[in-house]
Amino acid sequence: MNDDAFDGMLFVVDSERVDDADVVEFVIAAAKDTDSIYPAGAVSISIRGEGYQVPLPGADDSGFHVDDDAPCSSAHGMLVVVHEGNKRLARDLQTIREGQMA
Repeated sequence: MNDDAFDGMLFVVDSERVDDADVVEFVIAAAKDTDSIYPAGAVSISIRGEGYQVPLPGADDSGFHVDDDAPCSSAHGMLVVVHEGNKRLARDLQTIREGQMA
């Protein structure tokens, strides 16, 4: 899995299930909306307690810190972790993904 970070948002995509062109569409939308983008990297998602743990390099740049809890949204092959103010953007990315799957 790969991740991209934006101000107040982390975007994780399963690179084996989501086409590069579809990822580009997400990245452009998020970068335009947040006026930001931070380096991406390979990540893994693990189950911890009653939720998921996503260790992400570069997350400090986007405003996330160790042990932060944040709302998550998902769609086929992607996970969006946001700070409270970015829920609309997360919904927009889910809508884009649903359109890609149609």
